[in-house]
Amino acid sequence: ILGTIQDITHHIESEKALKESEEKYKNIFYNSPLGIMHYDYMGVITDCNENFVDIIGSSREKLIGLSMLNDLKNEKIIKSVKQSLKKGISHYEDWYKSVTADKETYVRIIFKGIKNSNDEIISGICLVEDITEKDKAKKALSESEEKFRMLFESANDSIFLMKDEKFIDCNNKTLEIFGCKRNEIIGKSPYVFSPEFQPNGKPSKEEAKKRITAALNGEIHTFEWIHKRFDGTLFNAEVSLNSFKIGKETIIQAIVRDVTEKYKAIEKLRISEDKFSKIFDSTPDAIILTDIQTGKIFDINNGCTQITGFTKEDAIGKSTVELNIWVNVKDRENYLNQLINGEVRNFEFDMRIKSGEIITVLISADVIIIDNDPYVLGIIRNITERKLIERKQKASEEKFRNIFNSTSDLIAIAKIDGTIINVNEPILENSGLEFNQIIGQKLVSIVSEDYRDEIHKRNQRLINGEKLPMIEVEAYNKDKELIKLEVYSKLIDYDNEKAILTVARNIQDRKQLEKKLIHAVIETEEKERQRLASDLHDEVGPLLSSLKMYINLLSINKDELKGKYILEQLKILAEESIHNIREVSTALNPYLLNKYGLKTAIESFFEKSKNLMLIQFITNIENNRFESNIETVYYRIIKELYNNTIKHANADKVEIFLNFENQNLLLEYYDNGVGFIIEENFSDNKKGMGLQNIVNRIKTINGKYNFSPKKVKGFRFELTTKCNIIDTNLNI
Repeated sequence: ILGTIQDITHHIESEKALKESEEKYKNIFYNSPLGIMHYDYMGVITDCNENFVDIIGSSREKLIGLSMLNDLKNEKIIKSVKQSLKKGISHYEDWYKSVTADKETYVRIIFKGIKNSNDEIISGICLVEDITEKDKAKKALSESEEKFRMLFESANDSIFLMKDEKFIDCNNKTLEIFGCKRNEIIGKSPYVFSPEFQPNGKPSKEEAKKRITAALNGEIHTFEWIHKRFDGTLFNAEVSLNSFKIGKETIIQAIVRDVTEKYKAIEKLRISEDKFSKIFDSTPDAIILTDIQTGKIFDINNGCTQITGFTKEDAIGKSTVELNIWVNVKDRENYLNQLINGEVRNFEFDMRIKSGEIITVLISADVIIIDNDPYVLGIIRNITERKLIERKQKASEEKFRNIFNSTSDLIAIAKIDGTIINVNEPILENSGLEFNQIIGQKLVSIVSEDYRDEIHKRNQRLINGEKLPMIEVEAYNKDKELIKLEVYSKLIDYDNEKAILTVARNIQDRKQLEKKLIHAVIETEEKERQRLASDLHDEVGPLLSSLKMYINLLSINKDELKGKYILEQLKILAEESIHNIREVSTALNPYLLNKYGLKTAIESFFEKSKNLMLIQFITNIENNRFESNIETVYYRIIKELYNNTIKHANADKVEIFLNFENQNLLLEYYDNGVGFIIEENFSDNKKGMGLQNIVNRIKTINGKYNFSPKKVKGFRFELTTKCNIIDTNLNI
């Protein structure tokens, strides 16, 4: 047996070392804090560690086999991969958005080509570092530096830096406050810009050195100081000193604030606080100041004591819960929920005062800051009486609304320009319109066209302060029929503005009834006249005939005894005739005319007829009296004209003017009826009788008259009589 022995100890040790080396590099590859990825000569990923997966935000399954040259959308990375496979190394630092996951990362990547023994690049490896936070920190640092530079330059206070008691830098506000240029302050000492002495009498230089030393020792010192501008003017300043190190050098930073306006503001604040204190204690509303943290009452005013009965001693240091002012717990919860938003406005709740009485109040509250601590300032107003008034007003309004809508009268309320702003339900029922159809319309639109000008003129007179009488108008109902309305208008206050109240009453049925009544009265008067004529014929006529017969007998009688009898009978017949004639005369001659005169008799006559149509009687004769025959003629003519208007004119308005001027009694009579032609009516026996009677009466007093000259709308008559006023005192 031939045996060969070879010493492989070194070989075994080499293999073991290689295996340990591979294991070590695998541990480095997979456990490296950096992302490591291996790719082949085609740029295809062949392996990667978990950190690489985490940085990219994907998975090994999606990454292994990914071609960086074909699948990536980032041209810079594709270029870097190609460069590493060609030249051996390349770099990339920028944002990278993964194509296998929805993640964007700011990365720093080193691509390194791997060569074989022939110095050929056969694959590559890349090291990936997530520097997103570093980039953010870098940017934040840059932004911070920029921000602080901007703050330094744009600060509203003077900021300057000192080294060895010399100014080495300052911001623009420093130049503005001290009134100088940069080269006029840099290199100077702070006491150059101070007066020789401070208000406490100590030298500025000595005091400044002392405070600078304190700042160098680490004290942050704030104090008041008198500074001097470059032009020598002084100003009050608030100075803050502190020190910090830049490298090995100690720098002092000084912040100077011009507080001249602050001192002025303090004085104003003192005055304001004095005013506030007076207002606080003199206002009738309750003011409560409470600590927002503890809910304890910090202060109350006199108004609070008057409303609640709690004195300062009762309230301060206690909460509203301890004082038991909340009647309903839910109210307190709702109030606090609103207060969370920083303010409460007109929150209504029931409050229990010290006596135990329950009142209704409104509270408005705000969170305010006093000495850097938050407080709640609440203002409470007692509205108990107002609520009672509101309830009464609501009941009154409800009562008014019921009356407003339940009355049979038509009621409209309009602005002074005539625009309707409210109507009651009877108007809607009468017109057949909806509420929103009539609101906004003009008031004159309710009546017929013939009365619109008159209504407009009446409204203007109302606005001018006149009190107007009731008038009659016509309006269309829902069936488009004209109906008669009796209208009254008045200027009122409505919703704090002047308005026109118009009340209309439907008098259509009443007018028809009254017309029938007037016709009945006229017919009755005609019958009475006929009766009187019959009485004259039947009563006085036979008596007079008997008188005539007895007179004839007396003339031929010779017997004394029979003569006495005849004379006695004549006396009886004469007395009876006189009595009958007086009765007839009394019936024919009105009592009021004889006793009180023409004005009273006419007014009394029309008082009975005023509801039939609109009658306007205007006179200046007052209680003056005229000869009885003149008064009788005027009275009879007016009655006759009115009776003709009632019977024939189909009118709804009569105007009568009776005036005594220049020894003339002037009568003017108008109606708005159909009118007539004088000649035609004189030829009509029925109508001509009345006109003829008027003419005959005028002739008895030597009057002058005039009728409407032709057939026109309406009727007109004028009568003028020369006469004098008589003295009634002579007829005692």
